[in-house]
Amino acid sequence: MKMNEIRNLSEEELSKQFHDLKKELEDMKLKNRISPLENPMRIASVRKIVARLTMEVSNRNSK
Repeated sequence: MKMNEIRNLSEEELSKQFHDLKKELEDMKLKNRISPLENPMRIASVRKIVARLTMEVSNRNSK
């Protein structure tokens, strides 16, 4: 997900995406500890998207 896609999301969509991806990230980390994932780089990409969503939420709340 690119920043311009994130900026175009409504507050509700942004919140939903954030919570869904945060949950997915936690699940992937847990599964990776038990047995290696097929694509462990997916963890890094989801973590980056979560960081972008967090930054956008923070920017919107500070305005």
